[in-house]
Amino acid sequence: MKITVEDSTNREKILHIEVDDDRLEKHVKQAIKHHGKNVNIPGFRKGKAPSSIVENFLGRNWLVNKALESLIPDVIQYAIDEHKITAVATPKVTKLDVDPVRLDARVALEPEVVIDDYSDLVFDDSTETIDEKKVQLSIDQLLEAQAIWQPVEKPVGDGYMAIIDCAGAVGDDELMSVKSTEFIISPGNPIPVPGFTEELLDLKIGEKKQFNVLIPDDFTREEFRNKQANFNVNIIGIKEKILPELNNEFVVSLGEEDIHTVDSLRNRIESNLKIQSEDQLRRTLEEKIIETLIDRSTFDISPLIVEREVDQMVENQKQSLERYKLDFDSYLERIGQTQDDFMNQTKESAENRVKRSIIMDKLVEIENIKPEEEDIDNEMNLITKGDTGLSKKDNIIQRENLKIMLSRKGALDAIISRTHKPNTEDKKKTSNSKKDNKKSE
Repeated sequence: MKITVEDSTNREKILHIEVDDDRLEKHVKQAIKHHGKNVNIPGFRKGKAPSSIVENFLGRNWLVNKALESLIPDVIQYAIDEHKITAVATPKVTKLDVDPVRLDARVALEPEVVIDDYSDLVFDDSTETIDEKKVQLSIDQLLEAQAIWQPVEKPVGDGYMAIIDCAGAVGDDELMSVKSTEFIISPGNPIPVPGFTEELLDLKIGEKKQFNVLIPDDFTREEFRNKQANFNVNIIGIKEKILPELNNEFVVSLGEEDIHTVDSLRNRIESNLKIQSEDQLRRTLEEKIIETLIDRSTFDISPLIVEREVDQMVENQKQSLERYKLDFDSYLERIGQTQDDFMNQTKESAENRVKRSIIMDKLVEIENIKPEEEDIDNEMNLITKGDTGLSKKDNIIQRENLKIMLSRKGALDAIISRTHKPNTEDKKKTSNSKKDNKKSE
């Protein structure tokens, strides 16, 4: 087998491979053995015909094409190993001749990045101040989540729930048809169309109403845009949201350990909000550091690496859609995109993800971060919770992933510790203002 390697642009090498007859015949024989088991040849039991008979029956050209399926990756990997090339993505065949077998393949190398000096970076972001108003907002949301819907004999009001029968049409075309369906009455609610729920205000149980609503020009169904929709509504029932009373009994009903009073609930919420604020600050600083360094850096990346990321992102999206019983084409139609639109958008995201990963690994190298084995062990214990059922291979993969995660976190920790100079003036003013208010009281 003859192999030549050509240096190319964008961190790639081009393999030129000429396959010898012996190697081809080896894969043809494998194809005969594999496919011969599944063919019925007159005069022979299934899978028992001699190789020469199978070859004549299936045809030499067909068998060679099948042999190429295993031959091509085999010879490419042989060439990579023979020339000690570190490939980081699946090689791409760009040229293939069958007689004799000759092929060219692009091979992606490790990407390179040059990061400009970042010792001048300074970020003055601060944690969000957690005041009583924010605590009360969280409590209100908690009460809302525990609310019940109580049937009432009142007219429909803002925030009520109306149970309705409704038929809607645009001209002779049906827009909607529902029976005993619940609608939350909220001005500005765009479902089914803006202005619909406002028409239900002040109606009573058993009352019927016919009305028209102009469909906006951004409605999902293009054929109905800027047209009048006619609705016939019958109010079947009305419910009012009843919030629980905020007292110690309500707090106990939440079932949270060590929280039995309203004061203890407020303290826990305040503590959680502070933790969330600190986590958000951390994410903000990480994002600013990475995005700033991407802008300051020069990348040399094989397009094959970006293509691999695109394929992975598309596959993940399809798997996610399958969980909701949606096919990919229906999803694209729903979001109003063509496949080309989606792929172009995904490519931009993939390029950014690849650059972020490259930047992070380079920062680990620059900051000389090496996680301790004990830290990796601790993280492993948190994930497995003492379960030792992982296979040896899975254990190695998990530890390697944790090592990468801890290395990247350590690099960001080091940079944040040097670049984060929070602006405390606003907090001082807020603190002084609170003290002055207390003095005036």
